[in-house]
Amino acid sequence: MGVLLSIPVFSKFCYVKHGFLFILFYSFLNILNSQCPNESIILLTQSDIDNFSQQYPDCTYLESNLFIGAETLSFINPNCDNDEDPIIDLSGLDQLTYIRDTLLIQCNNSLTSTSGLNDLDSVGSIYISHNKELTDIEGFENLTNVTERLYIYRNENLNSIIGFKNMVTARNIYISADVTIDLNNLKYASAFALIGDIVMLHMDSIQTLSNLNVSTNNILENFDFLSGRELDIPQFTITQITQPFSFRGLEPLKSTKLNIFHVTNVDFSHLESLETMSGFRLSNCENCTSLSGLENIDFSNLIFISSNPFLTTLYGLSSLPGAIGSLVITGCAQLENIDALSGISSISNILEISNNASLNNCSIKPICRALSNDLNVLTIENNGPSNTCNTSGQILMGCTDKETYLDYTICDGDTIKLNNVDYTSVGLYYQDLVNDQGLDSILVIDIVASDDCSDPNADPDLCPLDEEKPGLQINKLSNDLYDIIITYKENNMTLEDIGHAEVVEIIACHKVCRDLTFDESNFSFIDHCDMIDDISRGADFDLPAGTGYDAMKYYTSMEEIQYFSEFIVRMAIEECVKI
Repeated sequence: MGVLLSIPVFSKFCYVKHGFLFILFYSFLNILNSQCPNESIILLTQSDIDNFSQQYPDCTYLESNLFIGAETLSFINPNCDNDEDPIIDLSGLDQLTYIRDTLLIQCNNSLTSTSGLNDLDSVGSIYISHNKELTDIEGFENLTNVTERLYIYRNENLNSIIGFKNMVTARNIYISADVTIDLNNLKYASAFALIGDIVMLHMDSIQTLSNLNVSTNNILENFDFLSGRELDIPQFTITQITQPFSFRGLEPLKSTKLNIFHVTNVDFSHLESLETMSGFRLSNCENCTSLSGLENIDFSNLIFISSNPFLTTLYGLSSLPGAIGSLVITGCAQLENIDALSGISSISNILEISNNASLNNCSIKPICRALSNDLNVLTIENNGPSNTCNTSGQILMGCTDKETYLDYTICDGDTIKLNNVDYTSVGLYYQDLVNDQGLDSILVIDIVASDDCSDPNADPDLCPLDEEKPGLQINKLSNDLYDIIITYKENNMTLEDIGHAEVVEIIACHKVCRDLTFDESNFSFIDHCDMIDDISRGADFDLPAGTGYDAMKYYTSMEEIQYFSEFIVRMAIEECVKI
């Protein structure tokens, strides 16, 4: 039950002997009345507003709700027929500084301003709705924190919201009105919805914004109110915008999930810093002809292109890397090709290509491969008249024999050039060859490391070859060398315990360079060929004078590994050694 306020009236006691008891009782009652009640306060009339400060003169912190004009919160169909002693002024509440739960201002048909709540600095939630004569929301100059929700809804004559210009934090903001708003000090918000012809004066301090929704706006041209702040907006929805707009003001945006529905036209060119997009939806854009401006973005989950009547190409998505979960292209009557999506490596969940009356070629690499996967949803139907893109079978016919496999071997430092593309390392690569009709063929290029990277032109006199041991050309650190050395160390092995093929690189480029005294500017492997051969056989070796050791079996250590790796990087090795 709420507390309906009225001033108590007490009759006089008839007997003097009771006078002292009356004084005690009245004093105690005044003490009680000076404190804030624990239950919700409901103020339905102007008299209730005016009496509040008299009944609770010291009440500043409300631990529950304050309802002004309505007994319950209702957005759908509140009862606003109470015209008896209507509320027209809230100044009787100016002592309040804190409301823990909800401040509701609803169904006040004669209230024109919210001025009077000037000392309020923190509220749980604020709901202001169905106040048909309210023109200005002001009087919240000291308010800095709204813990949960700020909802402003269906105040049909509202034209200005300046009272929240000092607000710093609000978890969830929902404003539906044709108004001018100043949120210059807002720093932290989670969900922020702007519904209507809203003019944002400032939002210069915003630091975190998790969800931005802009809808039903006939005047939005750009996002300059964000002042080019470096933000990540995980969820960004734009709907019902009746004039062309651009993303100016969001140039530093790095990542988002972008949903655009029922708009006239959109310019993506100011999103040049956008790097990742977890989802992209473009639906019912009346005059969109291309997606230029979305190049070089990593799309990681969903691409949904629907009902865009003048979209002829998906150019703008042409550099899509990596894998996505779902691809839907439907209802784009003038879309002629989807070749821009060829960079997608895989589609794993949903594939729909339907009702695109001008689309005749769908046999691009990601589509061909997706049709071979176990997709959760697959719809291919009602596309162009050539009957090449209306069923999965038609698309697969276009994919048949399109992949040609090419095998290459490579040595470190070599380059393989194919169709003006350079490959310098092992791996599996793809090239899409496209003609006027679309994808002509796919080259699958498999490059592996060569088994013999010896230099056939090397000087045969560098080191004499033992006929019983294979030759091995050494001029750099191999990919497996660290594994060999670490295995050698962990098992406490001497060199004679390791096979010749594994140990040659260690001896030639590690032990000689590390353990023999040399001058880097004049060092030559040639001078140490005999020593290398002896060590590779597991023999003891006498170190140069001055080392403090007479002889030793060669063990390696992590310090030696570090020294060796640094030495290889430092030295410009122009000579090689054969063993």
